[in-house]
Amino acid sequence: MSKFELAVARYGWQKVEAAAFTWAGRLRRPEQGCPALVGAWRRAVADVVDDFVAADGVYGLRDLAKRIVHGVEGPATRANVLDDAVARWSRCVEALDTHSGAPSSFPQTVLSASDLDAIAAVAAERCGTRREPRLAASRA
Repeated sequence: MSKFELAVARYGWQKVEAAAFTWAGRLRRPEQGCPALVGAWRRAVADVVDDFVAADGVYGLRDLAKRIVHGVEGPATRANVLDDAVARWSRCVEALDTHSGAPSSFPQTVLSASDLDAIAAVAAERCGTRREPRLAASRA
C-alpha cells in the first residue's frame, strides 16, 4: 500500500483532500530566486490539483496519478475545466523542457508518486499535530 493510500485509510478522505489543497497552496507561494517559468509550472500543478480535487476528491488525485500525458495537450473544442488545467500543465512542462534544453519529459503522469507522498505527508503533519497534545496528556 502506498503512503497516499495509507493516509486515506488512516486520516480519512476528507482530511487528505484538505491536505491536497494545502499542498497546492504551498506550491503557489513564490520562492526567492525561483525562475518565472518554474513558478508558472508550480501554479499549473496547483491549479490542476485544486480542479481535480474539487471535481472528484481523492479519486481526482488518483486520476492525476494515472493520467498519462504523451505530449503538449491543447484544449479540445469541448474541453472541460479539468482538461484545460491538464493542457496548461503540459504546456508548462514543454516550456521548461525547451528552456532547459532537456530531452522531452513526456510521456509522464500529471502527478508523480512523490507528489502523492508529499500530499500524504501534509495530511500526517496536519493530523499528527492535533493528536500530540492528547497523547502527551494521557502519558502524564
